[in-house]
Amino acid sequence: MKHIASRDNPNFKALKKLSQSGRERRKRGRAVLDGMHLIESYILHFGQPEEVVVSESGSLRSEISRYLTSGRSGNVVSILSDALFDELAMVETPSG
Repeated sequence: MKHIASRDNPNFKALKKLSQSGRERRKRGRAVLDGMHLIESYILHFGQPEEVVVSESGSLRSEISRYLTSGRSGNVVSILSDALFDELAMVETPSG
């Protein structure tokens, strides 16, 4: 698991661009999902995600914590500080 706490982190910059730009998502062939129900649906249809990004506080929620420790969470898990995660959020009240 990678912990990201800086806006200057290149991974954060790439995630932010991806979360804010439909053009960037299409260009890279990626999707951004917010919430365990969408992630579980994605797994059923497409398999493990390439990357999972959660907030520090979200990683402490039982449902998300179980998922992260289950081995189903994909190749890369990034845990962002809550402030950085809020900058990525695509919905008004992100779920973790």
